Amino acid sequence: MNIMRRSVLHLILATLILSALVLSGCTATQPTADGTDAQSAEAEDSRLAPQVDLSAEILHQFLISELAYYRNDVLTSIEILEKLAFETNDPRIAEIASLRAIGNQQYDVASNTTYLWVMLSPDSAEAWFSNAVSMIATQRYDEAVEGFQNNLELSTDPDQIKFQKVSRALGGSVDPNLAFDLFDRVISEFPESIFGRLYSIELAVTAEKDEEFIDQLVTEGLAMAPNSDDMASAKFFVHIRRGAVSDAVEFAKKFLSRNPDSHNLRHHYARHLVGEGLNREAIKQYEMLTDAESLYMQGTLHEQANFPELSRDKFLAFHKLQPENQRVLINLAELALEKRDYEEAAAWISRITNRNLGFSRDLLTAKYIAGTRSIDEAVALLEEHPTESQQERIRIILVVEDLYRNDGRFDDAFSVLEAGLEEFRGNITLLLAKSYTAAELNLIDQVEMTVNAILAQQPDNALALNALGYTLIDQTDRLAEGTDYIAKALEIKPNDPFILDSMGWAHFKMGNFEDAIELLSVALSRRDDPVMAAHLGEVYWTIGRTQKARQLWDDARKKSPDNEILIETIERLTSQ
Repeated sequence: MNIMRRSVLHLILATLILSALVLSGCTATQPTADGTDAQSAEAEDSRLAPQVDLSAEILHQFLISELAYYRNDVLTSIEILEKLAFETNDPRIAEIASLRAIGNQQYDVASNTTYLWVMLSPDSAEAWFSNAVSMIATQRYDEAVEGFQNNLELSTDPDQIKFQKVSRALGGSVDPNLAFDLFDRVISEFPESIFGRLYSIELAVTAEKDEEFIDQLVTEGLAMAPNSDDMASAKFFVHIRRGAVSDAVEFAKKFLSRNPDSHNLRHHYARHLVGEGLNREAIKQYEMLTDAESLYMQGTLHEQANFPELSRDKFLAFHKLQPENQRVLINLAELALEKRDYEEAAAWISRITNRNLGFSRDLLTAKYIAGTRSIDEAVALLEEHPTESQQERIRIILVVEDLYRNDGRFDDAFSVLEAGLEEFRGNITLLLAKSYTAAELNLIDQVEMTVNAILAQQPDNALALNALGYTLIDQTDRLAEGTDYIAKALEIKPNDPFILDSMGWAHFKMGNFEDAIELLSVALSRRDDPVMAAHLGEVYWTIGRTQKARQLWDDARKKSPDNEILIETIERLTSQ
């Protein structure tokens, strides 16, 4: 019944469309702006007028074509449309036939119907683009180049959009080297277009052209437009892609100093800094931008650095700019839950109405229940929650584990992760979480076993290497072995605050106090973490700088009064 209804609906829609088509071809002539009638105006170019009346028979054939199409008899549908296009010489039917043929990869038909379409509508940019696409597919490259050039000449789209459209069409259709060569021929008619140059560079990179050749293209582009934000971004990416990171950073800094309003390059540079773990430096770049994305990134980076108030301010600013964007409500609710402001958390959660965010809302609701009523009630709710994917099930396992950990129920947390790994064997995320919980329980053999399972899949997993290394230096006498693991992790992620803290702690254990202070200070500057404050304070206390240690601890306790490691460190050292 549903299929029949849809078929009837499609036929009704097709009838309405063709009725409009017939009416538009048969309407009485109307006067034009210059006083002539429409029929006289169209007579100036007979190619634009239908050569055959859109009769009931043509309408009947069109409906047969539509019925065939919705019965999945695509070839019959296209064959009828092609025949109608040439019988009527109507550009509208030629357009319909062309787009359907291209959409169903019937390029031999499309090459015929698009040729007719451009003959009937020579001023149509879309007709020339469709013709060029069909020419590429039938390997008539000279005609494709001409079609794209006519499209670019006629299109009213902004330059960036229309040149990008052509480059994407070529890049997705032929060999990368051929795509570059054809695009180069196309833009030869537009030597002043900076976007022609820009997408030429992109295609050259995809085609893996010689580095010197690509550098020459970039140099020529910047010579044309030395202050072009887009061209500068292209040069930045070229350097990054080939691994010349220092060159990319140096160029970005110099260009941005000369062009402080360069929005795109600053965004790209900031994202690069985030990828390198240089979050403080990235925040400085985002602070020079005023768009919503930059505010959201600042909120996210402050949250990662454990500065909740700064994070909240940025998320609220983002929310003010984009009140309809509900993803930030999740961030605001999370921050409220972390500071145990359950009234505020409930307010944010209640405003999450987007169905796509429903699962995240339910996880937040469970955390709210854990904080206001009972962890066991929240866990029961989560365990009964239906999931639509493996990813959702794993998220529930991690939330349950986190609830238990935060309540000091490490045995329960460990059991949840073991059960999760029975369900999802070898899952990296669950294995990593298990290694952390095992360390809390002083289960060294479990930490080693779990980390080795991760490294068997991902030998360069820096978080796993650090987890094992820190556990060995902190809970065993295997100092040298643990330090080696941390050193390898630091090579992979040299700016990660947790790994820097681990290496600083290793140096403290080895008696290298100055190195320890340097590393721990950097770690604490990147993340306002109570454990890192405890570590750095202990180093200062050990070398006799007790006032500095007390200041660090006092500041940390104001923000994290319940952190067990911080409390244990202070009590152990100050009671001696």
